[in-house]
Amino acid sequence: MDFVGYCERHGVATVTTQAGSAPVPDRIVFDKLIQVELRGRADRALIEQAAAQLRRGAIRAGYAGTPDKHYAFGLALVLDELARHLRDPRPEVRAQVVAGARMLLR
Repeated sequence: MDFVGYCERHGVATVTTQAGSAPVPDRIVFDKLIQVELRGRADRALIEQAAAQLRRGAIRAGYAGTPDKHYAFGLALVLDELARHLRDPRPEVRAQVVAGARMLLR
């Protein structure tokens, strides 16, 4: 998990990742990094919500005796994995996953 920090005294932001730490000298760049991080967290929360809703629906379907509920569980697992690793994909992939999660939550 990435960590973004800012030193008010020195006016330098740092980004710490698994690969190491790198300084970010500009406050505007730091603010942009914070925005990206917050957007990523919101997207992950949305996708996790969609996965949870799918699981709840599949459980209800199981109690009702509906066959093929395992498809919903499978999709919920895929959404969980995408939410966990959402930081890595290209913007187009992220946009499609978030749009799909929003559609499931309607």
